[in-house]
Amino acid sequence: MATEKTLRKRENTRARLIEAGARVFTDKGFAGAKIDDVVTTAGFTRGAFYSNYESMESLLRDVVVTYVNALLDDVQRAIDAIEGPPSVDSIVELLESIRPAGRTMYILTTEYTLYRMRNPEAKALDIAERNHISAVLAESVVSMLERMGRKPTVAP
Repeated sequence: MATEKTLRKRENTRARLIEAGARVFTDKGFAGAKIDDVVTTAGFTRGAFYSNYESMESLLRDVVVTYVNALLDDVQRAIDAIEGPPSVDSIVELLESIRPAGRTMYILTTEYTLYRMRNPEAKALDIAERNHISAVLAESVVSMLERMGRKPTVAP
């Protein structure tokens, strides 16, 4: 049975591999990325990679899900930080605040989309992950509109 310390160590290893994967995929693209690039960036060996991931594809999926969820959390925190009803200026300020993360997210999701288009047999994001991402984004939009005294004109 795994101890709490072992589980934390594994979580930390995966987090470093995800961060390194994001940097490598953003810099080199998925097609140009190699396992050695990821493990060198993370400061690990190939063994650490293979004890956490079966392939670069599985790392890419985890990177995309992790970064999407982090960006959605950032957006929600920014929305919550707006005092009173949001204005056009506060929404523009919010969008400016997430621009750097948005750029990284755009590159990562584009790499993932291109990979899936080139490899239609590749495993897609789990439906639960996609539904969760959609639900969180919809909640943020509805929350912002409600604070503005508005309702969505189409289903979020």
